[in-house]
Amino acid sequence: MARRGDRTPENYLDCVPRRAVEHETDGDGRTVLLRPKFIKGPLARWLQPRIERKHFRVRLDEVGAATWEAIDGRRTVGEIAEILKDRFGDRVEPCYERCSMFVRSLDRGAMITLERPGPSGGA
Repeated sequence: MARRGDRTPENYLDCVPRRAVEHETDGDGRTVLLRPKFIKGPLARWLQPRIERKHFRVRLDEVGAATWEAIDGRRTVGEIAEILKDRFGDRVEPCYERCSMFVRSLDRGAMITLERPGPSGGA
């Protein structure tokens, strides 16, 4: 049985990521993703509303925060990688692989969803 994040689209750079969790900025100006501790099932329905700290807090570095900002539900992973390459230059090389791995880890953590390109080849 394949897990949610184990999908491998044929052309990953054509996928469109969409945010699935909220975010905030901490006191240091860093972007923090707020992932619910329980997403589905009985614990999510019963326990999540009753616990004090409802979210895991995932602090992003400068490149991760720029990637998160670029995820708008319209841009593909390839377009996001180009934005990072223009902004950070050689610091993000190999750019496409690094961006793909980060977006894939966000997908595995249920912090984004990925929309695969349709049969016509468009996103």
